[in-house]
Amino acid sequence: MMSKTSQNCLILAAVAVAMLVFAAPAAPAADKPAATTQPKAKSYPPYPKVIGLSIGDAAPDFKLPGVDGKIHTLSEYKDANILAIVFTCNHCPTSRMYEDAIIKLSADYAKKGVKLVAISPNDPGALRPDEVAGTVLGDSFEEMKTRAQEKKYPFGYLYDGDTQKAAMAYGATVTPQMFIFDADRKLRYTGAVESPPYSASGGPHARVAIEALLAGKKIVYDRTRPFGCSTKWGFKRRSVDYATAMWNEKPVSLDDIDLPAIKKLAANDTNVLRLICVWSLSDKSSQSAFDDLVMLRRIYQHRPLELLTVNVDPVGKKKEVLAFLKAHHSARPDPSRFARVKDIKAPINYIFTGKDTAALPAALGAKDKPKVKAPYSVMIIPGGEVIFTQTGKLDPKALRAQLVKVFQR
Repeated sequence: MMSKTSQNCLILAAVAVAMLVFAAPAAPAADKPAATTQPKAKSYPPYPKVIGLSIGDAAPDFKLPGVDGKIHTLSEYKDANILAIVFTCNHCPTSRMYEDAIIKLSADYAKKGVKLVAISPNDPGALRPDEVAGTVLGDSFEEMKTRAQEKKYPFGYLYDGDTQKAAMAYGATVTPQMFIFDADRKLRYTGAVESPPYSASGGPHARVAIEALLAGKKIVYDRTRPFGCSTKWGFKRRSVDYATAMWNEKPVSLDDIDLPAIKKLAANDTNVLRLICVWSLSDKSSQSAFDDLVMLRRIYQHRPLELLTVNVDPVGKKKEVLAFLKAHHSARPDPSRFARVKDIKAPINYIFTGKDTAALPAALGAKDKPKVKAPYSVMIIPGGEVIFTQTGKLDPKALRAQLVKVFQR
């Protein structure tokens, strides 16, 4: 038989166990897994509601920033007898082709009461990299300022890329596209600046329309078909992001290369332009510019260009170099019928395994020997002739400007 003391101990022990059980946090139910934070889906602008104008419609109002740092509205041009509004942009080859004609149109009729205004309708984030292969400048507001200064625009250059409300109201679906209004701001002509050279109906349509309005005559062809580049509506950002995601999934490799193989690369027995960029992890300009260098591959993926990188760090750093290349997605573009690359599976990223890095410039045919082992770049046409050398820095913008010149020849 238990003593009274033993009974009291058992009671105290039972109470302590009960307190522990009730104080413990309840286990989550098996059918209710712990909540996880889902990444917020990226949103994109909706498909544009393009209203468009018919002949005789009033000019829609707008409030847009200009490259001059001022905000411009339709009422600002109320004193003009004729108002010509052209939707154009930096990147479009057709817009650039008629750029001088637009400048001349503005200058020729400025003293006759004709006011010309240019508006860029494009969302710069909706431009695919390959769409800017023909120019150094994209369609951002800052790049618009640069282009206006370069060409000394005698007219206002306004930016509609943020909301694109003006483009939707006017129905500007193509760049360049001209809209000409009379003194009452009624639409009297819309369409092409001029007919394309191959058109059988040729003629400077906008100029003819202005002449008719000045003479008080009816415009015979008051609507022509504009031709050029499609307006880059904001919803197209989705396709740009998709293309970037697909690019980032591409495999990245790093292959060894020695001096004899370097000389073979420099001989360029392909039928494409070969751009070889020598770089090093120890060079800050190489690291900071590498994303832009890879972007050159994306921009010119449909052009006959093969961009190769040669790293000159010690071979012992190969893993570190490969990790850097993967982090910057230094991949080969997909095969293209336009690019005409001879071997679509050949390496594009190399690490130099030779001991004499000083022999590399001569092996690559560099015209001026770099004072440092990296970075420098050589541009080699088929047959092995070096047509451009960049030394002492890795400058993708300068390389891009040179590529524009080469492909426009």
